[in-house]
Amino acid sequence: MMLLCFLGIYFAALLSICKVSGSDLSNILNSGGSENSTSLLDDWVPIHNSISAGETNYYSYSLGYDSWSSSFDFLFISGNLLNIPNTNGSVLRLYYSFSDTIFANLSDTVYEDFYDGYVSAMVSTFSDTATDLNTTYSTLYLALQVVDQETGVALVVNGDSNSDDTWDYQIAVSEKDLYYQWDRKTWIEVMDTDYNSVLLSIGQFVTATSAKSNSTSSDEEYVLYIYTPEEAEKITANRNCSISAVKNGPHIISSENVTESDVDLSLLDREDFQIFKLNVDAYTSNNHGQYYITGLNSSTSYVGFLTQTITGSNGSSDENSSGGLLYGNFTFSTKPDNTCSLVFGLNFCSGVAYSVPTPSELQGNKSAIVQIYDSIAESLYTNFTKALQIIPCDTELDARYSPLRTCDDCAASYLDWLCAVSIPRCTTTETPHFIYRNKNVNRNSYINEDIKPIRDYYEVLPCIDMCHSIVRDCPADFGFACPEPSNSNNLLFSSYNYYYEDFDYITCNFIGNYSSLIIPDAD
Repeated sequence: MMLLCFLGIYFAALLSICKVSGSDLSNILNSGGSENSTSLLDDWVPIHNSISAGETNYYSYSLGYDSWSSSFDFLFISGNLLNIPNTNGSVLRLYYSFSDTIFANLSDTVYEDFYDGYVSAMVSTFSDTATDLNTTYSTLYLALQVVDQETGVALVVNGDSNSDDTWDYQIAVSEKDLYYQWDRKTWIEVMDTDYNSVLLSIGQFVTATSAKSNSTSSDEEYVLYIYTPEEAEKITANRNCSISAVKNGPHIISSENVTESDVDLSLLDREDFQIFKLNVDAYTSNNHGQYYITGLNSSTSYVGFLTQTITGSNGSSDENSSGGLLYGNFTFSTKPDNTCSLVFGLNFCSGVAYSVPTPSELQGNKSAIVQIYDSIAESLYTNFTKALQIIPCDTELDARYSPLRTCDDCAASYLDWLCAVSIPRCTTTETPHFIYRNKNVNRNSYINEDIKPIRDYYEVLPCIDMCHSIVRDCPADFGFACPEPSNSNNLLFSSYNYYYEDFDYITCNFIGNYSSLIIPDAD
C-alpha cells in the first residue's frame, strides 16, 4: 500500500539496527537494545542490508522531543530493493510499531509490503501529553521479514535455499520527508535523435498528467541514467519504483558528476560516447536543462531513468546519495543512417532543436549544418522586417492595428513559423502524418539547390497552430492566411498537420510557446 504526498516535521532522532535470527532474539530483549547490539545512525541516513528466509532484521528509532512545538507529528519510513531473488510467491514485509512487543510477536503489528521495489509508511506520533511523548512514542521499532505473499507467514530456511536467495535492500527514517520517492510521469522529453546522438529536455515540454506519484520533491538537481533495454527490463520487471536499483544497476552511462556546460556547436561534431548537461538559458525558456548524448549506435534503442535529489532534514542535497526521486522510465531509438542530422543551438532560429535533412556536402559536419540552415532562415526574415517597419507599432493605442497584439508579438510568431517551414524536420520513419520527400523535390527550392539532401526522407510537417498565430498576431495588411479543411484540405495536409497526443511520436513540428497549441481529438 503506497502512501502519497507527505509533510515533514523537525525533531532529533537516532536510528539503530540489529539483525536477529532465532535464539538471538532473547539477547536483544535482555540487553534492552544496548550499544553492544546496535549501531547508531543519524536521521536521513539509509541503512543498506540484506535478508534471507528465516531471518528477521530489527531496527529502532529513538526520538527526542526538546525541540517539538506540536504534539501531533510524523515519522517517514521509506525503503528500496536493490536485488530480489527468484523466489515466486514471497515478499519482503516491513513491520513498524512504537511498542517493543514487536520483538516477541509480529502477528498484530502494522506492516507494509515492498511493491515494485519500494515501501513507504507515515507514522503518527499523536499525543495529548508530554508524558506520553516521552514514554509511548519514545522509540519507533521496525522489523523486516521475508513472508509468503498469500498467507503472510514468515518463510523458513529449507534445503532448497542457497546463498543467492537474499533480498538486498535499503531503508531510511526521516524527520522531514521520504528519503526514497517515485513518480510515474517521465518528466523528460526526447527532443529528437539522429544516427548517433539524442537531445533530451527536462520538464518543459512534458504534457501534464495525472500519473501516480508519492513525490514531494521540488529541487532542481537531476541525474540521468541510460540502460540497454535488456538491463532496464530487469529493473522494471519488479523494481520499477526503486531509485537504488537504478543508481546501482549496470547503466551504460550517467550524468552523475557531469558539470553543466554552455551550448557549443563543437559538441555537435563529437562522436565519442559522452553525456553533456546543457545550460540552455541563453536560447530557450526551459530552465530545467537538457542532456545531449553522443557516440550512440545507429538503429539502437536505449532506456533512460531520470532521478532528482531531495534536500534532507539537515538541508543537504547530494546527487551521489542513494536516496531521491525516481521518475518513470522512457525509451528512445536512434535512426538507421545519416539521412537526418540532429542540430540545436542555432543563433537565429534558436527554437530549432531537431533533426534536419543532411546536406550532401556537409556529411558528418553538424556544426556547419547548423550555420547553413540558420543563415538561410535569417536571410528570408529580412524582407519581413522591412515590411514590419512601415507598421505604426509605437503609435497611440487606438491607432494601432490591434488593441491586443503588438508588433513584437507579430515578429515572434513570424520567426517561429519561418524557422519551422524553412528548416524542415527530418525523419526516416514512415507514418500517416509524415510526408515523403524525394531528395530532389523538397518543400522549398533552396533546399533543393543549397542543401541537396543526401537521401530521400520523411518530413514532420509544421503544426498548423504556427500559421494561425501569425494570422492572429500580425496586421491584416500582410494578408497572411492558412489553409482550412473545409476548402483546401489537400493543401492543408501537404503543408501542415495537427498536434495529436495519442501517438508514440510527434504528429507535427512545433516551435514556440507550447501553451499556444490546440490539441484536437484524434478523430
